Amino acid sequence: MNTEDYLSQQHMLTPEQVADLETNGHLPLIEEFHGTYGLQVIRAVKQSRSWGNDITTNTTKPNAYAMGKNNIPTCVISTGKDDNDKPYYSYKCIESFKERGDTHHTVSNKMSSLMKNIRRRNAVKGTDIIYPIGTKHIADKFNNATNTKTGFESAYESKDIRGEQYHSLLKMYNAVSNGTSTNTVNHASVIAELAEFNTLESQIAQADKLQTEALSKPVYVIGYSDIGESFYEMVYQRDNNGNWDLSKEHKPIKEDEEFPVQIEDLPNFHKYGHLLPMWAIRLKDKASDNDKILGKYFVKPYWQSEDKLRDHELNIITWSKGSSYGWGDYDFYIGLFNVEEAK
Repeated sequence: MNTEDYLSQQHMLTPEQVADLETNGHLPLIEEFHGTYGLQVIRAVKQSRSWGNDITTNTTKPNAYAMGKNNIPTCVISTGKDDNDKPYYSYKCIESFKERGDTHHTVSNKMSSLMKNIRRRNAVKGTDIIYPIGTKHIADKFNNATNTKTGFESAYESKDIRGEQYHSLLKMYNAVSNGTSTNTVNHASVIAELAEFNTLESQIAQADKLQTEALSKPVYVIGYSDIGESFYEMVYQRDNNGNWDLSKEHKPIKEDEEFPVQIEDLPNFHKYGHLLPMWAIRLKDKASDNDKILGKYFVKPYWQSEDKLRDHELNIITWSKGSSYGWGDYDFYIGLFNVEEAK
C-alpha cells in the first residue's frame, strides 16, 4: 500500500510530513493500526511522553500521529528511542482504558506487546465515543441552557417581608374575616409588595413559556474536533413525554464517510448558518483574553462562566466534552435552539 492509503482524505499533514512518514519509522505501527482497526492518520502532533495531557497540535517538530475514523481523532500513536536508546511503541486513547497510572496511555518496547495489550483491554475506540452525544447528557445540558427563570424563582422565594408589613397583612386578614374595617393597615406597603410578587410570578411564567417553545423544536448540535479541525452535526428532538432522542433531521455519517473541515458542508447548515456570524461576533465580546476561540464559533474557556457560554437572545450555547487528565480538552460543541430558518 502507498503511504497515502493510511491517511484520512482530509488529513492535515504537509507534503514534507507525508514524505517524512515514509522514513521516520512510524509506518509499521501505523500499518498495524490501519490493518487491525481501520484507523487513518489525521494529523502529525507532538507528544512529550509525560503523564497527563501531553499532546501539542501546533508544532514544527512532530513526533507522533493522531489517528481515528471519519476524520475524528480518537488516539495518538508514536515510536522512537527512549533515553536508554531502546525502542518504544506508545499509544494514547481519548478514553480511559486502565485502572492505574495514566489511564489513557500505554507503552511497550515491542510493537507486538503493545498491540496485544491494546486488544486485551479493548483500548481502541471508534467515532461513536463522541458521536452522537448520549441523550442523558444533552437533556441536562439543554434544560439548563434554556432555563432563564432561576433568578426570578430565587428572588421570589427569598423575598423578605418586614415585621410591620407582616403585621399589616394580619390586621387586614382579621378585618376581612370579621367583616370589620380598620384604618391602621399600611395598604400602600402591602400593595407594593404584592406588585413585586406579581411581577416575579409573571416573569417565571414567561420564562417557562420561552423554554417550552425553545425545546419544542429540533436542537442542532455542532461538534468540533480541535485536533482534526473537523466539524460534525447532531440533531435532537424532544417527544411529548419530555424524552430526548435523535431527530428525523439527523443524518448519521456512513462508515466510509468523513466529517467535513468546512462547517458549511454540514447537512443542515442552511437552516442555522445565518445565526453563526452574529454568534462569532458576540463570542469575541464574551471571551476574555485568556480564553481560546476555536473554529470561529467554539471557546475553550480559561474559567467557566455561564454568561460567556450562552446567548439567550440568539438561543445558542457552547460547551466542551471536558478535559481528562490523560487526554486533554479537544472536542467542543455549540447548540442552537428555537431555530427559525432565514427567509
